[in-house]
Amino acid sequence: MGVLRNRAKLKGQDWEDVAKHVSLRAHGTKSPKTQTQCKNKIESMKKRYRSESAAAEASSWPLFPRLDLLLRGSAQPQPPVTNAPLVLIEPFLPPPPPPPLPHGIAQNSHGSNGVDRVAKEDGVGTKLSEHESDKNPPVDTDSSTPALYSDKEKMKSKSLKMRADKKKKRREDEWEVGESIRWLAEVVVRSEQARMDTMREVEKMRAEAEAKRGEIDLKRTEILANTQLEIARLFAGVGKGIDSSLRIGRS
Repeated sequence: MGVLRNRAKLKGQDWEDVAKHVSLRAHGTKSPKTQTQCKNKIESMKKRYRSESAAAEASSWPLFPRLDLLLRGSAQPQPPVTNAPLVLIEPFLPPPPPPPLPHGIAQNSHGSNGVDRVAKEDGVGTKLSEHESDKNPPVDTDSSTPALYSDKEKMKSKSLKMRADKKKKRREDEWEVGESIRWLAEVVVRSEQARMDTMREVEKMRAEAEAKRGEIDLKRTEILANTQLEIARLFAGVGKGIDSSLRIGRS
């Protein structure tokens, strides 16, 4: 993966070529990479290169010499790594001796020893190649760097927190609306109860007034009747000495 092209910044078409090259190197085992993923990977590798360069000790990062050559333009000899991890290679155990061969085949023992020696050499070569592959791991072309992953996690956490805050605020608003409706209902009920109590009091006072007025009318009628009776008695007492034709009640 090229970082610079003739010591100039890569353009859009260059990054597209880089993404295609990285995707082809994966041989279909990983998802295809985009231009943005390649840019982010390069930036993270450059940041690590700067931090490794600023360290006092020699860098043990396998990609450090390559990046140092690309960014500085000249390969500088790296001091020997003193704190490299010690790799222990398991001793190669020879295969168990073959069972004794029949008499007819025993004369070909020299050829069998040659085959065993070739197998042993192949086994040692396999062990050494595995050890070399462990010392020089392949270049990681995966663009999911820890920094980018951390940014995605932060954005996801922030989004979840914003959703939780919105849900909490919405619940608080709904609770306040419910409390307002309940308070308004209580006010309406109290007002209606007071109105009904007032109407009952007014009806009671009107009934009492009607009763008193009836009593007053009855007393007035009684007084008028008594007055007329007294007047009639007076006229009756006075008319005893007068002509009967002048008495009250006769024409």
